[in-house]
Amino acid sequence: MTTGLNTIVKLYTINQVAEILAVSKITIYRLVETRKIPFYKIKGCIRFAEKDIFSYLDQSRIESVE
Repeated sequence: MTTGLNTIVKLYTINQVAEILAVSKITIYRLVETRKIPFYKIKGCIRFAEKDIFSYLDQSRIESVE
């Protein structure tokens, strides 16, 4: 898929994101419902850009205490 910036965007389904994050599909639906993770809605189907998934992971990271 190309955007107006001529870059390729890899899109993932809810099932794929749940597997990547090692959580349930319900958890992903909750993240979408509360708008805590960016998503695209294409003809009723929810899709996630790869960069948004990894950005969400970075924002969720908690540093260790040392």
